[in-house]
Parts: sequence; structure tokens; C-alpha cells
Amino acid sequence: MGKKINKTGCENCCGILGFYLKIVLIFCLFYQQNTYGQGFSTSEYEKKDIDNEGDKYRKLLKLDANSLLVNFDGSKFIALTNGKVIRYVIVRYEVKSKEILKGKLALDCKRTIDSLLTINPDFLSIKINAQGQRFDVQDGGTYKVEVYKNNAIITYFTRAPSSYIEHKVLHYEHRVKLVNAYYQLKEVFSDEKYKRIKSSDTVYVYFEKDKNHQSHKVGPARTDTEPLSDYHYRFSNAPHDNSMTFEHNPNGSEVRIEKKSFLKKNKDLIITYDYLNRMGLREATLLIGNKKVYLIDKKDFCRGKIKLKKVKVFGAWIMKEG
Repeated sequence: MGKKINKTGCENCCGILGFYLKIVLIFCLFYQQNTYGQGFSTSEYEKKDIDNEGDKYRKLLKLDANSLLVNFDGSKFIALTNGKVIRYVIVRYEVKSKEILKGKLALDCKRTIDSLLTINPDFLSIKINAQGQRFDVQDGGTYKVEVYKNNAIITYFTRAPSSYIEHKVLHYEHRVKLVNAYYQLKEVFSDEKYKRIKSSDTVYVYFEKDKNHQSHKVGPARTDTEPLSDYHYRFSNAPHDNSMTFEHNPNGSEVRIEKKSFLKKNKDLIITYDYLNRMGLREATLLIGNKKVYLIDKKDFCRGKIKLKKVKVFGAWIMKEG
């Protein structure tokens, strides 16, 4: 008869080992969550923040100097700070929104920033291909992202990247990385309403005249036809030509009468001034500039009915990529 094996010792040993493995795993996850913003892995690319842009925004957002801050499109910011990933919308140094990202969205955002930080900014301006031929594009859409930490800054900027990528200029892979990171960061700021508006061919703009941001102007009188009617959204974060105009031609543009319940049924496709102002004039133009747009003027509400006026949209001039 063989000896009886005592399993108690092995079981205890495995149990203790399993317990310590769990502790190590929890520690690793905790460490990952709490090192957001603590390391600036691209020190070889950083430059001194001479204009103290990072300090201005950190002071506004009440972040410490160790926080890593990403400035995307001039109005959208992502902070990696004290184990948190936070997104902000800032308009002329005024915080319009703040949200702490969690779960997969936070991790995806962190990975995107990690990828961004591997880009060499100098490679984004190369205009020579592998055969030594120069390729230059004068016009085209621009992509810009800035990263701040302590007194350092990294600026990523390129113009018409798809053209340079297509012609495979030296180190074009870095332009590919920037474009991918740019659109991944943009997705972080896309809520469900944004996605529905983007996928729809028709949207509705709600207008309510006020003293500062929403105005209505009727064109000069004509003898044979009614004058054009222009509605303006005045954006607070655009320094120069800062208005989006909705032009209605009463002589030919479509006008629809709907029940007031239309507002509730189509609330996800109804856009307000505040909604567009948060994203800025350029992004607002990109979002609705090529769609079929109807304007709903509050003063036209009457006896449970609303009026929808088809309008042309004039916003920011968007340069097409070369």
C-alpha cells in the first residue's frame, strides 16, 4: 500500500501564491491608473514653454504642474492627472464643460496620447521622398495638437498630411500617427447627439434672438420680391469672422408647418446656439455646413404650431486638403 499524500500543504501554498498574485495584479492596475500624467516619455522632443501656455491653462483648470495636458483644436483639452483622465471644453479661457472619463474610454484615450507622444514633430514637416525628390503642398487642411507638462511643450503640426502620405515622403508614418491620433481624440468629444447629427442628412437649428449671440437681419426692401432674411449665431471663440449665418430666401426656399410635438420627436437633431458654440465655428461648419438645414425661430411659434424654414449655411471657410 502506497503512502497517503498530504495535500494540505500544497493547497495552502497554492492559496497563498494565488493571494499574492492577486495583490500584484491589483497593484499593477492601480499603478497604471495613478501614473497618468506622471511621465513625459518624449523628453527628447520637448521644448521650453516660453509663452507659458501650459501654465495659463493649468491655472484655469486648477491642475498641478505634473499634470499632462493635451490641447486639441484650441478649445478641447484632455488632462492626465492624479490617476484621472478628464476632458474639458474651453472657450476664450472660460471652461464650458468638464467630464471625468472612465473605463474603456479613459484607457483608449490614454493609449492614443501614448501613441501621440512617440511622434517626432520634426518629421511632420519633411517634404522629401525616398528618391530625394521634393514634394510641396501650399494649400490644405491643418492638424495641430499641443502637449504641456511642467515648463515644457511639444507642438505637433502638419498641413495636407494625406498628400504627403500618398507620396511617401521620408518618415510619412509620423504623419499617419498624427492623423490617427487627431481623429481618435476628436472621437473622445463625440457624444450620442453628435453622432446622430453627423449621420443625418437633415438637421434643425433652433433660433431665439438675444442681445449678444443670436441676431436676425432682413435685407433691403425690393419691389418685386421679398428681401432675404439672415439669422446669425455669433461665436465667442472665433477671433475674426466669428458668425455662422443661416440665410432664408422667402421667394423660393421651402417652409414647413409642423405641430409643436415635432420638437420633442426630433430633439436629437435639433441644434442650439450653445451646442454649436461649445465646439467652435470651424467644427460647427464641418458638422452641418453640407447638410439640409431648417431653422426654427421661436418667434414663429403660434397656437401649437411651429414653422421650419429651409436655410443656407455660411460658416468658417474650410480649406480642403491638397
